[in-house]
Amino acid sequence: AQLKDGTAVLAPSLRIMVLSAICALEDSMLVCGSKLSSTESAREAAIGNDESDGDDDDDDDDDDDDVPLTVFAAKVHKSRVSIADVLLFISKTWGHVYREPSHNEYSWHRVLYNLTRDVASFDDKSNGWGTDLPFVRNPRNPSNLSFENCQFLLDEETMARLQNAALERNNHQEVRNLTFGASEMSQTTKDDLMLTELVSLSKTGLQEEINLMCRKGLIENGTEKGLHLKSGWQHCVDFEVLNDLAADKSNRYLVHGHLKAKLKEAWEQTRKGWMKSGAEKVTFANM
Repeated sequence: AQLKDGTAVLAPSLRIMVLSAICALEDSMLVCGSKLSSTESAREAAIGNDESDGDDDDDDDDDDDDVPLTVFAAKVHKSRVSIADVLLFISKTWGHVYREPSHNEYSWHRVLYNLTRDVASFDDKSNGWGTDLPFVRNPRNPSNLSFENCQFLLDEETMARLQNAALERNNHQEVRNLTFGASEMSQTTKDDLMLTELVSLSKTGLQEEINLMCRKGLIENGTEKGLHLKSGWQHCVDFEVLNDLAADKSNRYLVHGHLKAKLKEAWEQTRKGWMKSGAEKVTFANM
């Protein structure tokens, strides 16, 4: 019953949830023909979609040299709408089942994603892992349902205001936010502050994960599209993403079909581990 109404039975990792949400939102944008994604139509399109396929031709030119300040503002505001869409999608689809990882799991993910130090400073002799990476506690409470209630704050009126503000910026209209006092603060500013809090490290950690995924070459933030899958993203995933999806035989995670199809094309699971299609050597050996 949960799969039919667009809510998952189990929750995958946060990385998989972000990828799946972006896949669904991209599909929705194609169907609706709109530059601003529709979270509800994306969720409807994602239900039962297990065989979706397609090409990733997202080669946006993000050269920001000599770009007017108004264009920078439009890009930033469009990014905020994209993040709000992803947050709302995750909250409605997995918010009731996704629980924060333990401190040990969180610290392991930080090591795995190379977040504890700059990549350039890693020791080549130890294959980049080093031996003195610090233990990092989860800044959120383990086992918390951190995404569950976000959908109630991002209601239809709030999402409409975020989209309208983005359109105004894209049309180079001035958006005045009076911040001289709390009573004079505009609703646009209040919405932006609320979204900043919801995606913060202390609430959901979504902004941190999105920043990391951009750095890893999985997604990018284009001027027109906002958050979208980067060309060749399927070759940049880590072994935990592959293992999680391979173990979900009955799609209890409710992962978007396009995501699964592209990974199936790009990777092959062998007895020794994961190998890129057409390669002769294993990329991720079994641990």
